[in-house]
Amino acid sequence: MNQVDKRSGNFTFVRETIETKIGRITYLLGIPQLPHRKGPLLLLNVAMGRERTLQEQPFSLISEHLLAQGHYALSLDLPCHGDWTNSCGEGITGIAGMVEAGDDPFTAFTEVAQDVLSHALQGHASDCQNNVLACGTSRGAYFALRLTAADQRISRIAAMAPVTDWRFLKEFASIQTRDDVAELTLSRMIPQLLGRSVFMTIGYADARVSTASCAGFYAQLHEQNRLAGHEEAEVTLYISEDEGHQLDDKWYRKGAEFLLGQTL
Repeated sequence: MNQVDKRSGNFTFVRETIETKIGRITYLLGIPQLPHRKGPLLLLNVAMGRERTLQEQPFSLISEHLLAQGHYALSLDLPCHGDWTNSCGEGITGIAGMVEAGDDPFTAFTEVAQDVLSHALQGHASDCQNNVLACGTSRGAYFALRLTAADQRISRIAAMAPVTDWRFLKEFASIQTRDDVAELTLSRMIPQLLGRSVFMTIGYADARVSTASCAGFYAQLHEQNRLAGHEEAEVTLYISEDEGHQLDDKWYRKGAEFLLGQTL
């Protein structure tokens, strides 16, 4: 199903509904009016629900930057957000409830997102030719990094104030000592992320998702890339002056520039 949703001077939003392993999923795709003449890129952006992610700042800032330059951008709902609902609750509370119940929302999202990317690349975004980027904010950054680890089509990712270990989140307090929760740490994904370029930024004292956890993940990823000889991989972490779990808009602009391979 194809439904035109919104037009601007530079791009059109289209909703597409497809069949996936978990049933029918709708994603939102931004199509540039004038695709980049040297070859457009496809950005997958995840933060919360698809509508907020592509149409509400600051979540939409990176997408807006790329769309304005003739690239494509898409988003889909995270588990327990938007249309992807279940009996475990909404938001991070729902994600924690799924994990507590023995479900795996992270693998489910990865599989669905790969189906969505394939559909877009075979349809409206076919001229992107598997040139895929990813970005995400907070919980969405975790899901985007997990997807990047699983999908070789994604070459560069910008992770904004990312969750890197769910044990630091208050919603996981009742299950934080469980082995299966410990295994969700992004450090376990590092072997699959080697060779990919990763931009991360987080506030200097982000108690919501843990600045220390993010810095530790960065240090491990950077060192393992070095040891493996992946000189092509850019792995960057900025600790910002921002208070709490938020980032100034300039960091989203830097993330967009990084994705486009521009000098920071």
